Amino acid sequence: MRAAVLLCLALAGVAAYGQSHDQRARQIMAEALGQIRLETALSVEITGKETFGETEIPTYVVLGFQRGLVDSTQTAWLEARTYRQGVLTHRLAGDGENVWSWSRRTNDYSSSAYQNLSASRNDFLSRLVTSSARWTSREADFAVRFLNDVFLGTSAQSERWSPWIGVPTATIVEEAELACTISMEQSAQNTWLRYDLQRTEVGLPWELTSVRYYRSQIVNKKTEVFEWTASILPGVVPEDVSFAFLPPAGAKPRASGGL
Repeated sequence: MRAAVLLCLALAGVAAYGQSHDQRARQIMAEALGQIRLETALSVEITGKETFGETEIPTYVVLGFQRGLVDSTQTAWLEARTYRQGVLTHRLAGDGENVWSWSRRTNDYSSSAYQNLSASRNDFLSRLVTSSARWTSREADFAVRFLNDVFLGTSAQSERWSPWIGVPTATIVEEAELACTISMEQSAQNTWLRYDLQRTEVGLPWELTSVRYYRSQIVNKKTEVFEWTASILPGVVPEDVSFAFLPPAGAKPRASGGL
């Protein structure tokens, strides 16, 4: 009986410890995402690689986002490009009124309206992000979903944040005066996620600088690994984004959506 009581107390202590780390992680991320939400621009750059057995494929994603006015109408612009082995394989472009999605594999494109500059819509941002999430490449999925966590929703920031790996089996917060790391793990899937934050002075809000992801699994008796690092750059738009879309040669329209 005494052993059972001690075991229950130990398990309760572990649960409380895990819960406090999860709560603190959400508080810290609420601070960081709240700071980014104040910005009118954001850049996310994801550098990674996919390994299957002896084959290694480098991947790269760059996303640029900006909010602003056209005359007196609020709108937003977006561009996300995906590269595999240095070759452009997918592109998203939100030009202020329409979001476009092109795939190299099929050489076709989709479009959907999200704002009307002559008859303004209040839900333009949610329409832009929702369409982008539906049409983005797998490699760029984190970047688009990050936009959703930062800029959309009316609930508390801590409730809107959705860790990339879903519900983790373990969350650990390592917090110093000027640096913080939030580490999450899903042990059954051999997956971990890490958020790196910093601040210049104690008492200031935390600033998110990077996110790292790793997943390993066995497929057909070979090890398959996905890993990437995302650099978060608030207030920055990549120099080489244009937000405009011109169909590549030979590309065919796939679908379109109206307002």
